[in-house]
Amino acid sequence: MNLQKTFYEDDGWFDQRIGADSPPIFWVGAGQTVPSPSYGFVVDTEVGNEEVYQKITIQEGCSGLWTTGASVVSPIGTITNR
Repeated sequence: MNLQKTFYEDDGWFDQRIGADSPPIFWVGAGQTVPSPSYGFVVDTEVGNEEVYQKITIQEGCSGLWTTGASVVSPIGTITNR
């Protein structure tokens, strides 16, 4: 399985990409889950709170044959600017 996590700041029409994480390809059995934590700093690019979300793209494959990938987008979260 390939897993690509991309982090964004919600800016309306043009969201800023603020980082990405792609762990090595790993094998997962049917019905199993694998935690993949990522931590980083959000760059303060505006006055006020930061609205952020992540997009996770999953690609499955076997013997060199890979799916095109499916993506899931998280709800937008707010980080309070101090």
